[in-house]
Amino acid sequence: MEEENLEGEVESTAADSTPVADESVNEVQTESSDSASSSTSTEEEKSSFDSFNWDEWDGEYASFPDNVKPWAEKVYNQRESWVNHQIQQSEGEIDRLRDLYETLVSGHDDPRLGEFEEKVQGWEHKYKELQDTHATTLSEHEVYKKSIDDAIQKEADDYADRFAKKHDDIFNNEEKATIFSNLVEEGWDFEIVPALMRLDKNQLQAAKKAKQDGVPDHYAIQFAVRSAKSKPDPRPGARITAGATSPAVTPNQVKNELASAKSFDDIRTIAARTALKRHSGGRR
Repeated sequence: MEEENLEGEVESTAADSTPVADESVNEVQTESSDSASSSTSTEEEKSSFDSFNWDEWDGEYASFPDNVKPWAEKVYNQRESWVNHQIQQSEGEIDRLRDLYETLVSGHDDPRLGEFEEKVQGWEHKYKELQDTHATTLSEHEVYKKSIDDAIQKEADDYADRFAKKHDDIFNNEEKATIFSNLVEEGWDFEIVPALMRLDKNQLQAAKKAKQDGVPDHYAIQFAVRSAKSKPDPRPGARITAGATSPAVTPNQVKNELASAKSFDDIRTIAARTALKRHSGGRR
């Protein structure tokens, strides 16, 4: 009886374990099948280019395998569009050359001459406009420059008149006027010259020496006066004739003063100096 029960348990256990073993076998078989399928697909993709029968290909992208057909269709369409465009351009150029040839053979003028002449006329018109603009601008500049020069000259002349009236003792005396002109041409500030002319001969030489050493005009006069305080006063006539023997500077030395001026103040100063020279040159 016990033996029968034991055999029944063994059979039951064997029956229960059989489905589990079968499921494991099925899973292994499925994985192997999938792996084999994937490997086969990869090998087919790698060998599709070499395995394709290129010698018998009819040139249509529809003959390619399905996995590359979409790419082939896109490339084909793009290339076909480019080729058609090139053909259209070539046909247009051929038609133009044919028309040109027929025109020349018929004895007519080259139609391109008209195009070139039109372009030349256009450039000539632009060139003339530029010339007119340049001439107008140049004329306006000259008018403006003259107005500035006239204004500066008038200002200088007015100043020279006022200066001459203020120092009429100098400009109404020919000898003093000559001294004044010489000192101005030596480079002295014309505002300083009247005070310079009141120095005696020794003081004047001291002032000139100081100016040559780089001392400003105003301080050169102060230096000359202080350096001569301990010396006896010169005779009255020496003050009048002081500097009369100074060599006059030639006009060539001041010829390019205006060209070297760096500001309107310099130009005004030069113009005023020139006007004062005219006043000192024999004005009564």
